[in-house]
Amino acid sequence: MRKVQIILGPPGTGKTSTLLNIVEEALSRGIPPERIAYLAFTRKAAHEAQERAMAQFGFEEGRFPFFRTLHSLAFRELGMQRDEVMTNSHYRKFGKAMGIEFRGIYDENIGLHTGDGLGDKCSRIESLARVGLRTIDQQMAITNVNDLNPHAVKQYNSALLSYKKENGLHDFTDMLEQYNSQLPVDICIFDEAQDLSSAQYKMAILAASLASEVYIAGDDDQAIFGWAGADVHKFLNLKGQKSTLPNSHRIPRKVHLLANDVSSRIKNRYPKKWAPKKEEGEVYYVTNEQDIDFSNPGTWMLLSQVNIFCID
Repeated sequence: MRKVQIILGPPGTGKTSTLLNIVEEALSRGIPPERIAYLAFTRKAAHEAQERAMAQFGFEEGRFPFFRTLHSLAFRELGMQRDEVMTNSHYRKFGKAMGIEFRGIYDENIGLHTGDGLGDKCSRIESLARVGLRTIDQQMAITNVNDLNPHAVKQYNSALLSYKKENGLHDFTDMLEQYNSQLPVDICIFDEAQDLSSAQYKMAILAASLASEVYIAGDDDQAIFGWAGADVHKFLNLKGQKSTLPNSHRIPRKVHLLANDVSSRIKNRYPKKWAPKKEEGEVYYVTNEQDIDFSNPGTWMLLSQVNIFCID
């Protein structure tokens, strides 16, 4: 019988270590690294898992062919070459031919254009529609872009399809859409699954279809990529045995109390019981960054909802 386990990992509860323990246990059973897939949302997560596995288990890098992002897996399985992939220079050339401006860059990690040029905006709508398995009209209905109409995005989409075909190019969403392989693995692990889009879930289901054990790890309370197409609703509706990692080694008590207060207001979520570390910690409320004493030792991280509030 196929095993499907959903591992809910609140912050600091050792999700990556838990997944690597699964890899270690599989290797101890005699399952070779080539028969294990570890697929993550970001390159950083995939590389960290591979590096830790190599250091811990002593295998060479080539023994882990399926420790990668979903985009990287699709690129590999489709046999693509780097010069077949759309880059920022291609988009700028395309924009110049179309008379539209790309002011930002194409972020490969999220598969979207940043910036506020007409090209950036059309590209974002077109990409979000495709990764969400929606039409452009459906995407426009849920995306607030006041100075853009569906006709402009459809024209952009038609022209982009022609440009890619004429130049033998593919974008990152093309890779997800064209993927058609069942991985020859016994174990398939998906990390940061709360950040996957509908198109990535569709690809993931196919990729893992031959695996006898599937582990899906994530935390819906940390789902912050909805604006980039992440489909947390699919994560919340996954079928399988669910477990929550119980103890955080990162979050102190007062921060834990505040985090639980905020997350308890989320209407649709997995309820989770997890404990903080022993330290009390502290929570301070300030009206602006000028009220913070940065002379205190340590590392500071400033988070902002929008770029305009960020400081150098």
